[in-house]
Amino acid sequence: MSASNQTIEPYYMQFLRCAKCSRGFEYENQSYHPITLPTHDATICKQCISVGTDHTSIDQLPTNYPLLIILYDPSKLPKDHEERYGQCPFYMKLDDETKTCFNTVEKGLSDIAIIIKPILKSEDYENVYSRSLLRKIFGLFNSQYINREGRLKILKTIRSLGEHICIDLYVSNQIPQQLKNKAWSIVGFTSRKFYEPAMQEKVLQNIVVFFQSHEASRTAHVIEFVKKNIQENDGAAIAHMIDILSGKSCFIKTRMKNYSLIELQQQYKIKEHLRDAYDEKIIQIAFNEGMLLSAGFWSLLLYGNDTQYELQMEKIIDKLSISTTDLFDRSIKQFRDVALGSTSPFKPLLKFEKYFIQLAQIGDYKQEHLNASIFVPPLEALTELVDGERDEFDKQNEYVQNLYQQLQNDFTKLKQQSSFIDDNRHYDLLSIEKHLEQFKQLLKRLDETNNNLKELTRLQRLLTSKGHRIDFRTGGELNANLKNLEGQIHNEIERIERALQTENDFYQLEKELESYFKISSDNLISAHHQQDKGIAYQV
Repeated sequence: MSASNQTIEPYYMQFLRCAKCSRGFEYENQSYHPITLPTHDATICKQCISVGTDHTSIDQLPTNYPLLIILYDPSKLPKDHEERYGQCPFYMKLDDETKTCFNTVEKGLSDIAIIIKPILKSEDYENVYSRSLLRKIFGLFNSQYINREGRLKILKTIRSLGEHICIDLYVSNQIPQQLKNKAWSIVGFTSRKFYEPAMQEKVLQNIVVFFQSHEASRTAHVIEFVKKNIQENDGAAIAHMIDILSGKSCFIKTRMKNYSLIELQQQYKIKEHLRDAYDEKIIQIAFNEGMLLSAGFWSLLLYGNDTQYELQMEKIIDKLSISTTDLFDRSIKQFRDVALGSTSPFKPLLKFEKYFIQLAQIGDYKQEHLNASIFVPPLEALTELVDGERDEFDKQNEYVQNLYQQLQNDFTKLKQQSSFIDDNRHYDLLSIEKHLEQFKQLLKRLDETNNNLKELTRLQRLLTSKGHRIDFRTGGELNANLKNLEGQIHNEIERIERALQTENDFYQLEKELESYFKISSDNLISAHHQQDKGIAYQV
């Protein structure tokens, strides 16, 4: 989720332009109203429809208002359906029930458009949604639902979007490095050097180079060649990569009497083709082991960039999803496990689970009569999820700010209390002991505050990895202030302990003197008593 505005804007803007002439859609000029085609999942302007071959029937399709909502203030667009579609032959010919279906779907898509609009136009929100998710949302907008087939496709797309958001939330609420390590471990790598995309790229490139000049060879010979060229001694990791490629049938295997030979199939002697096969097998292994990751994360994992190969990763995931009937259910379980196991403020994410379950229950409806009631629950659930991702972003940022403020307040109170004690010293023993205890309590509170700061720093790293903009300077200043205060409190405790020791020494000396004086007094009294007895005896 870390695409910059420079990379994301050109991408989403293409959905707000005519797919044929690339001119931006307009509301004021009817020639440039967006019209979504029923069969091509593309939206073009009326001007392009009217040019060239006769597209009279297509020209009668309704305007795509959810797309216009992203471009215009909704209050500037007509809200009344008769005003919107009174001149649209297709719409006016619909029966009342079908019109209600159409209006319900349009209302749901319009609500989603209103939600994502500020995300597309604000730097503060630019990374809340992955490019892959935005692509799927615009795919939903670019669906024509004037007919039954289109409405069935809408339901299928809504379900797919829910599944996508579920995986996105799972990935984005974990520490990236831990997730990377877990993924590579599941795939079977033990050497951390081979976690790096550049290392795997070198191995694949050298496998291609080897078979450009060699026929069928033993696996050991291939490994030795690659080890020498990349200057890496870990033959086991290279062998594992060869095993992964073998699992994708990239090699022709020949069984000899005492050994086997492998030869790279012709189509995989092109490095890009071998790389595609490798990526697909890696994702499939993780898939089969129940680890479902977003396209952006796979792009980051395999290429070190979370946007450059995201579309390519998404195609692989979509291909695997077709043959995985329980994918959404597995995604929900994965999401639930991470939410329940979380000790951070992300536990409230569990509130989304009911929406995921609701969307996972969407059927194909091929034999059912489609009325408006079928569309309302899934559209409402999808709206809650899309809005929920943005809402969770806001809450997480708010949590950071509130925790900072709490720490700042604690720091100020500690300073004030320190100053108050400093200005009210009394050097009797009980007063010194009381002050010492107060400073020890301050130190205990300071330790708790430092623990809060550590948790905050961990949370900041997590949010930053999700693409959120977090200013670390405030935390750095606070950390320095807390360390400074900690030093002051330790110095004060040491000073008071020295004063207390001095006071105790004086107290002990005083006791010893009192004891000495008492003994001396007793001795003197005894001596006088003996002297008096002697005088009395003499008399």
